[in-house]
Amino acid sequence: MPLTMVNAQEEHEHQKEKNEHNETEEHEEHWKKHRHSVHFAMGTTHIPKASYSGDIDDSDIYVPTIGLDYFFRITKRWELGFMLDYEFGTYLVLREEELERQNATLMVLTGTYEFFRGWNLVAGGGVELETEENLGIFRIGVEKKFTSNRWKFGPSLFRDFKEGYDTWSLSLALGYEF
Repeated sequence: MPLTMVNAQEEHEHQKEKNEHNETEEHEEHWKKHRHSVHFAMGTTHIPKASYSGDIDDSDIYVPTIGLDYFFRITKRWELGFMLDYEFGTYLVLREEELERQNATLMVLTGTYEFFRGWNLVAGGGVELETEENLGIFRIGVEKKFTSNRWKFGPSLFRDFKEGYDTWSLSLALGYEF
């Protein structure tokens, strides 16, 4: 009797290893076939030490943001990307010299590393374009992507270090791999 239970347990373990191996092979094939992806994101950007009116009491604001991103998978875990974000709103950044921002556009080249299935670390640099003054930007963040066939969906959290001020953004993205 114990021998049968041992055999059944060994068979279960063997089947489990076989399934994990098949999942890995499918994931391997998937990223090789579908290296490109495009994402549309909607979210909000938190701008500390900023104001809609210039009033110092109103020193934390949130502006709606949309984004369009393109990524190219170079290996199973690494992607190169281009992120284009648009902030809707006019505000003043409260610093030594006030900086007015109106409907800023961010363009960022990124590298993405999948450190755990569906979890990505993102880092890159670029520029924030605006009529008053263009600013350099460095972005870091984390994403969680849920996948179904070639579709992706998930939240992203980014910290943007800009010349003179920093922002946080939180968004939800919908993407498609091809």
